[in-house]
Amino acid sequence: MILMYHHVCPRADIPTDTRQYEREGWRYTLEPRQFEYHLQSLKARGFHFVSLDAYVEAILSTGFPPAQAAVVTFDDGWLDNFQHAFPVLSKHGVSAAFFVVSGLWREVSQTRRMAREHLLELIHGGMTIGSHTQTHCILPRVDLKTSAAEMSGSRADLESLLGHPVRFLAYPGGRFNRGIANAAAECGFEAACSIVGGGANTPDCRMWLYRDTVSAGLNTLRDRIMLSPVIRRVVAGRARLRIKRQLGSPS
Repeated sequence: MILMYHHVCPRADIPTDTRQYEREGWRYTLEPRQFEYHLQSLKARGFHFVSLDAYVEAILSTGFPPAQAAVVTFDDGWLDNFQHAFPVLSKHGVSAAFFVVSGLWREVSQTRRMAREHLLELIHGGMTIGSHTQTHCILPRVDLKTSAAEMSGSRADLESLLGHPVRFLAYPGGRFNRGIANAAAECGFEAACSIVGGGANTPDCRMWLYRDTVSAGLNTLRDRIMLSPVIRRVVAGRARLRIKRQLGSPS
């Protein structure tokens, strides 16, 4: 299971401006204590945390992810990830993947995003840095050549900035199609993450890995479905249908 997060910060730090709230994904926000509860609760439920690197390597070598494994991922590269999530991850010995927008993101202040020194400290702390395109471009809205440039350019930006390989990608907004998935592989990414949850990750879906979101309290019916391996097998067909619709025809 791959979990998707965006912001971890005190409630008082959440913007009140509606446009900024929507643009920056603040609906996906946990307070630090809630994020820590997630890590503790998942461990208590029998999950063990692995890095995205180890998770993907297991899929490619065995055909399946490690049993009862959970991966933590963050999208966008927000500074609050470094300020509030990283200390919690370090405290519990959990490695996470951070998918970072490498260039200019229109109408988003650079002061709200992680800088080079933050990313290097994350790497030093055992975290993984991945690509989230150069400008947070919603890839199916542009031509395939532009999509490929956004993905390859972001990978090159981050590798040059950090001196470290960038193996993984997350599609902004989770939006992609078959042409984009093929282009991501041609750009050198070993795997890419979608935002569709509930599916079983196998080598066949390495360029649109299923990711799950859960509630702050881990106490909804959907949470119980997402956290139950037995029930997930029953609902996995729905996730495959969602991905099939999204893949569509090559663009």
